[in-house]
Amino acid sequence: KVGADRDRNGVQEITACFARADLENLFANVSGRQNVPVALQGSLASGGTFRGTATLSVVGKNSALRVAVSPNPLNPEATMRFVTEHPGPLRVRIFDIAGRLVRELVNEAQSPAGEHSVRLNGRNGDGSTIPSGIYLYRIDTLEDAVNGRFAILK
Repeated sequence: KVGADRDRNGVQEITACFARADLENLFANVSGRQNVPVALQGSLASGGTFRGTATLSVVGKNSALRVAVSPNPLNPEATMRFVTEHPGPLRVRIFDIAGRLVRELVNEAQSPAGEHSVRLNGRNGDGSTIPSGIYLYRIDTLEDAVNGRFAILK
């Protein structure tokens, strides 16, 4: 269906819908976050045709990023380790079980590829000790976004 010119570039956009199962089959071999070039073509109800290319940012089901937190549970400290394959942005955050941000440990616009080691010291962003409990982490990199959990036991 041809729609309005939403991005105001002088070209009307075409809305396309795909079945979830079809997309899962197309991108089944994607691991982590990858940019995938695609070509789309088809026929319009009006009788016209369309053809175009795009690059999709696809997040596969299998995470390319493997994360280890040791020791887990921690008391009072632990180390989070992971390896990135490509240089790029890196962000590591900790949340409480309710999803509230506890602390941002890393926020780098350009981080080198390779091994990363992040110290978990049981403190929030203000430096105060956080209580025992289950905590969540989120690591965002150019190639992947990973969520996990660890425990603090005092």
